Amino acid sequence: MKKVTLEQIAKELNLSKGIVSLAIRNKYGVNEETRSKIILKALELGYNFDYSPSKSSKNIILVVKNMNVLNEEFWRKVIVGVERELSKNGIVFSILSLDSSADNNTFAIDAFSRNANGIILLNQCPKEIIISIYKLGVPLVLLDMVSPINCQIDQVMANNFDAGLQAVNHLIQNNHKKIVIFGNPEYSVSFQQRYFGCIKALERAKKTDNKIEYIILDKPQKSQLDDDIYENDDLVICNPSDLKALLKKNRECSIVCLNDVILKYTLKLLNELNLKVPDDVSLVSFDNTSVSIESNITSINIDKMELGKQATKLLLGKINDPRNIAITVELGVSLIDRNSVKDKR
Repeated sequence: MKKVTLEQIAKELNLSKGIVSLAIRNKYGVNEETRSKIILKALELGYNFDYSPSKSSKNIILVVKNMNVLNEEFWRKVIVGVERELSKNGIVFSILSLDSSADNNTFAIDAFSRNANGIILLNQCPKEIIISIYKLGVPLVLLDMVSPINCQIDQVMANNFDAGLQAVNHLIQNNHKKIVIFGNPEYSVSFQQRYFGCIKALERAKKTDNKIEYIILDKPQKSQLDDDIYENDDLVICNPSDLKALLKKNRECSIVCLNDVILKYTLKLLNELNLKVPDDVSLVSFDNTSVSIESNITSINIDKMELGKQATKLLLGKINDPRNIAITVELGVSLIDRNSVKDKR
């Protein structure tokens, strides 16, 4: 493929090469409307940005889907991990929200104009955003996301597949036969991987015990909790009415909640139905936040601050020593047993 030049971009937009050069190098002398048109055209044509922000001081941007993520305990701890690792290196960071931009292209331009040395994208950023920033050549790390095809991008995540295996195996080891997987696996990559781990463990167990059965409650629903952290247009992660209907028919089962927000819904519902844990219903959840800790629910622990630290280490390493290969860091997980699973052996 032929290298795209400044002359080509200038010709496409009927502008001078000098104006295009100023915009590409993020220099003064170009109004914002013209700068945006130039950056968008450069991205469209596949221009290779020679991205070289200031080396004397670091400017790191943490990108979130919306500012409501700061209300969620899991991501707050991840962000603390980022901050601690950066502060050790004398670096501060800013948070940029996707909902602050009108569209994906506008967001990429916004990130570019801030002259960032590096960017960490935090969970559930659209593929188009990832690709746009990747094309800009800004050092980039994905946190709890999978890199789009053909993009060499560093990524950090927990071993959510193993988390699913551990959750279900704990129930099976305690001789549970009817297991409910509760949550929408399409909500995020981590949910999907947990779900696949759960199904893998169940299918393995069914080969040696045909009495094992499982029920999947994966339909989403709009949020109903007053203090819910999600935006109104978000697909919420579960549908409590489905679980309520199931429990009215079968009051004795075991439930795997795909995260602690789902656990919160579940505990509220069990209380309404006057069902006790673990006497009537056994529970296992993921993330080990204050919801599972304070309710004494067995949970798969993910070191949230370590996720943030590892993402930051990867990013700083790439800024200081650029490389062409992508690195993936996967953190181990562990089950914290709080006796919310009835021993049926």
